[in-house]
Amino acid sequence: MGTTPAATMTRKLTKKIKALAKENILIGDKIRDARVAHAVLQYNSPLIYRNESGALNENIADVFGIIVKQLYENEDAEHADWLVGEGC
Repeated sequence: MGTTPAATMTRKLTKKIKALAKENILIGDKIRDARVAHAVLQYNSPLIYRNESGALNENIADVFGIIVKQLYENEDAEHADWLVGEGC
């Protein structure tokens, strides 16, 4: 990863979310994990939650929610369930 603002933010978010996952704070389903990712994004990102940046926020939070589940359950990407909101 480079030193662009996006790369720096990604590193920070990944580090914080991994720390929370290791502390077992993020136990639960992917939707709850994504809600925590939203909080981390809102705290660390200057993006306004509307239009394109709001859609990006949703997508990034969903991805980080799945990553947290992978970390907690020791899954690799091949075995992870990448469906979000299934059964809704």
